[in-house]
Amino acid sequence: MPPTTFAATTSTINSPVPSAGSGKLKEVYREHDTNRLTMGKVVELLSQKIEKIEHKQAEFKRILQTLQGMREAKIALMNDSGKNNALFKLR
Repeated sequence: MPPTTFAATTSTINSPVPSAGSGKLKEVYREHDTNRLTMGKVVELLSQKIEKIEHKQAEFKRILQTLQGMREAKIALMNDSGKNNALFKLR
């Protein structure tokens, strides 16, 4: 039995391709519309893309937490420095 392929429809052809910053995703949509990819292959490629995005999300979350920690440390230093300057002026 031959693998199932996607049939192009007006809604898929006219739907905008999401800008995911990757030509690979656009290529999947194009090949999907021209019946060159099986449903299983499309699912596999989309799963890979989701995994990459989730990995990047985790990486960005770690970066964000680091930056927030750095900002909080700088704010604490500024606040301590301001208190020390005020005490120095009072003397």
